[in-house]
Amino acid sequence: MRNRPSYHYTPARSEVINRKPAPRRPRANWNQILLLLFFIALPFCGLLALFFGFMKWVFIVLSVTALALMWYQRGFNARGRLTMSLLFSVLTVVMLVSALSPQSGVGVNVPVTMSTIPPISYSAPSIVSTPVPTVENIGNDGLTAVEGVQAAAADASMTGTDGTDAQSGAAGSTQAMTQGQQVLEKFMQTWQVAIMADLVPLTPPSWRSAQAEPAQELFWKFQNLRLQSWEYEGSPQGTDADSAQTITVIYDAISSNRQQTFQAQALVVKEDGEWYVDPDSLTGIKIERTTPEPELDYSPLPATPTPVPTEVPTANTLMYYNPDGGKLYHANPECSSVAADYLPLTSFKFGLVLSDDKFSRLEPCDTCDAPPKSALEGE
Repeated sequence: MRNRPSYHYTPARSEVINRKPAPRRPRANWNQILLLLFFIALPFCGLLALFFGFMKWVFIVLSVTALALMWYQRGFNARGRLTMSLLFSVLTVVMLVSALSPQSGVGVNVPVTMSTIPPISYSAPSIVSTPVPTVENIGNDGLTAVEGVQAAAADASMTGTDGTDAQSGAAGSTQAMTQGQQVLEKFMQTWQVAIMADLVPLTPPSWRSAQAEPAQELFWKFQNLRLQSWEYEGSPQGTDADSAQTITVIYDAISSNRQQTFQAQALVVKEDGEWYVDPDSLTGIKIERTTPEPELDYSPLPATPTPVPTEVPTANTLMYYNPDGGKLYHANPECSSVAADYLPLTSFKFGLVLSDDKFSRLEPCDTCDAPPKSALEGE
């Protein structure tokens, strides 16, 4: 066996140095940030967007930013990213369409002038004088004359003085309304159908300029009052020549799920030659409708005639008969059942109908209500 050099190699002992890794900067927890954006910030912006128009754009910008941040940081898992993208993409599109729509929300200020509102015309029906047909003025064509009178009366009931349809005016109105009342009537009709945007042009320009969102202010003022009916009390204070009119209006509205009655002093003002309604004057106060009690009739009752007791016949009571073959005895000497040739009748005492054969064959007369023979049996 070949000898090999024998030696031992002892490497130098290496010392292992325990080194701690360098501290790493903590990575932001993007999942928690995204959860705050999607489930707290965005729903809050969506709620405010119902009342403030500019919050819709805040919602759109915040939603797009949150979605872009989620995909850039790869937040959540793949299924979570897809779900959140679909959900908030749809909400963003809906909010964008609502923001671009001209009638989006109640906060839209639609610039409508009073010239675009057709005037309301009220005309009192005229009374047409028509001749009354008599015997003298009805001849061979009398039927035609009567038909002409009926046609004229029908035309008078359907047509006003200016040829317009009287039904287009206020029912039962006997005089034309002032311009202030016409504008107030238009305001009440629009309030009844709850179109707040159409109420804006009926309010004074000075009131509109003092409001940030006039339609939104009207919504807050009238949202809890669903108008049902209204009526005016008395005459307006002021004329069309004045700059303002005060009109007392009583209206019924549903508030707190029950119908209540309010009375308000509606203020109608003229600005730039046009009439407008001050909405603050329609707040009104609650009143109670009272049903008038029926008037009691205290007139004396009509006198009741005292009943006269029926005379009880006796044996000496006179009765009457016809000696020329009469078969009845009568209580009235001029009884209508007897022919006039035999009147007046001959009298006899009632007691003879029981004791004398001549009178016993006679029977009582029903026409003059002669008493029966049994009335004497007790005597």
